[in-house]
Amino acid sequence: MSSNTPIGGTAMAVEMTFQLYTKVIKGVGAIKSIGEEAKGLKGERALIVTGPKILKTGLIDEVRNSLSDAGVSCEIFSEVEPNPSVRTVERGKEILLSDGFDLIIAVGGGSNIDAAKAMAVMAVNPGSICDYEGADKFQNPPLPIIAVPTTAGTGSEVTFASVVTDTERNYKFVVWSRLLAPKVAILDPLTLSTAPRSVVIAAGMDALTHAIESYVSKLANPYTENFALTAIEIISKNLPPAVADPANPVAAENMLTASNMAGIAFTNTRLGIVHAMALPPSALYDVPHG
Repeated sequence: MSSNTPIGGTAMAVEMTFQLYTKVIKGVGAIKSIGEEAKGLKGERALIVTGPKILKTGLIDEVRNSLSDAGVSCEIFSEVEPNPSVRTVERGKEILLSDGFDLIIAVGGGSNIDAAKAMAVMAVNPGSICDYEGADKFQNPPLPIIAVPTTAGTGSEVTFASVVTDTERNYKFVVWSRLLAPKVAILDPLTLSTAPRSVVIAAGMDALTHAIESYVSKLANPYTENFALTAIEIISKNLPPAVADPANPVAAENMLTASNMAGIAFTNTRLGIVHAMALPPSALYDVPHG
């Protein structure tokens, strides 16, 4: 007899669901735990997926050193652009299949993490990423991902979605599955210290919109409401000082927390009309939607 069936035999209606599949590690210096976490996932060869701007910072060196200390070999794919394209995903897939990679380390903003998710799917599933638009379309579980966000906005380090742009059609689409959630999210405020003010603003507004849309969603429940409301409160207090000084470690850590909590909320409730309206202009004009 199912645990949802009372003694009388009448099945109870399911009132809500709440899912979180990602281990979250937060704090100054948390990035140094990547090697240990990679070993915990039985990773032996990792592909670091990032963008050219992140590559110019010392952040990738820290990731490589941590992996090396744990005995995990790695290579770098640094071709991810804002609003990652189908072409970039295909290129990442080719590299993953060429050299026995069993783990992906995504370092960067939402674009880098979304690209890594799509690459992880394509490494073990046939066809094109375009074939998997929508919910639960692919069969094989993607490669495991450790996500290191360098912006406080998308919450992609804990969400079930990957947003990809088809540049040939000027079309932005979503691949959605709980299997897309990274295995580990590393929230280290020091990773935000080099973000330009324009990115801090756009990312912060994105996180705020995530929280608001989740809170008013028809799928909201007491768990998601608490995550969303707490995120709204944290953002309202910490976005102004984060914009004033992107290197402010306290504001940065708090914004990372809020973005993460908003991501946890909306991945359980989905988003609303604001994000639906943002997809077309973002695809057409290649602009951030925050």
